[in-house]
Amino acid sequence: MMPSVYGAFRNWDFDPDLALVMHLSVAAPVALVVIAAFFRVNGTRDREILLLIATFIITPYALAYDLGLLAGALGLMALKYPPRLEGKGRIIILTLAMLLPLAMILFGLLKILLATIVLFALFFVALHDAGFTPDFSRWRVNAKTDATP
Repeated sequence: MMPSVYGAFRNWDFDPDLALVMHLSVAAPVALVVIAAFFRVNGTRDREILLLIATFIITPYALAYDLGLLAGALGLMALKYPPRLEGKGRIIILTLAMLLPLAMILFGLLKILLATIVLFALFFVALHDAGFTPDFSRWRVNAKTDATP
């Protein structure tokens, strides 16, 4: 019962080499985002949360019993922002992440990759909480200045 992308593909009976390539295609960008976030996020607590969550996305051989480390990140995230009615999505993701060590056994037997989806959702919530959002306005193409006459 591995919560990683590698574990999900192996659970679906993919070849180990293909599963590792698929995992690396996900883990490398996540590692780069975390490294960039370390330099742009102000709070030490946010860095700790991102590191704890990204560990399970990047590590191919993390197992269900290793998810005890995730409890630290979940506790820090729950203390950072108190629950609000308008933050239902965040509460649902945190709750699913808390139940992940128990739920992934059943879902793993059913070949449903709940752990991978919940970890990615939790990672994006942690990035949002830390204030690390991409600036898409810099990537916009201006039709007037980029067009040739």
